[in-house]
Amino acid sequence: SLAEATEITGAIQIQGKWNVIVKEPGAATSRYVKAGDYLANGQVLVKRIIAGSGDPSVILQQNGVEVMKSLGNSVGSLAKK
Repeated sequence: SLAEATEITGAIQIQGKWNVIVKEPGAATSRYVKAGDYLANGQVLVKRIIAGSGDPSVILQQNGVEVMKSLGNSVGSLAKK
């Protein structure tokens, strides 16, 4: 899926809110996104960004299926909504 193929390449916290740098499948460049933004022409939702003591994880949702992505990890785990 597009959500699984999306790469999280970086993260930054600005005024207490997390933004992540994503590389979408087929895109020439990366871009910053935040929770609530859409990727892949509106097909993938950045549902939430979970920040713990380490690097944040990102929950992407496509067709009702959630995919958790970690920073620099190109393989996600699936969880049905």
